[in-house]
Amino acid sequence: MSSTIDPSEEREWIAGVQAGDLGAFRKVFETFGPLLRRFARVWVPNDIAEDVVQDVLFGVWQRRHTLDPDQGTLRGYLFSAVRNQIHSYQRRLGVARRIVNEDAAHDFLGEDAAVDTNIEVIRGDLESAIQAGLTRLPDGQRAVLMLRWTQGLSFAEIAAALSISQNAAMLLASRGRKALQPFLAPYLDE
Repeated sequence: MSSTIDPSEEREWIAGVQAGDLGAFRKVFETFGPLLRRFARVWVPNDIAEDVVQDVLFGVWQRRHTLDPDQGTLRGYLFSAVRNQIHSYQRRLGVARRIVNEDAAHDFLGEDAAVDTNIEVIRGDLESAIQAGLTRLPDGQRAVLMLRWTQGLSFAEIAAALSISQNAAMLLASRGRKALQPFLAPYLDE
């Protein structure tokens, strides 16, 4: 595939997608999908990159009636949309980590420890332990836990997103949580 796409061809694809032509959408998907996935993988794991790209492309199809073939390039729009989705994902991940760490520290250390000056050090260590554990999980377990914790998806939604059964999603989450226990053991033993 050429790295440049003829602007008139791109406008035709946009017009086709706008008109509901699945063939035109397929061309957009096949042309831009691999490029967008490579772009996304720079910042997020492969499974998250795949989800981001699919979400962006699905969003194009959902909002096809608002597309304007004469306004900008599809390439620029898609790359910006992927970048924005990744930033959104990273913000949600940061919030989820803070919530998990605050809840975990509160649960493990008790009410009185909230005023302890060492709490920030412990939270940082706990966050590092959770992150270290997540990076060592198999892709499937990590994907299920991340979707569950960062996006708050139900097991049914996770199963649909990953094209697995709901029982498989629940099993992967259970195994993932169990695999994280050794990383959290120093914070649980007292």
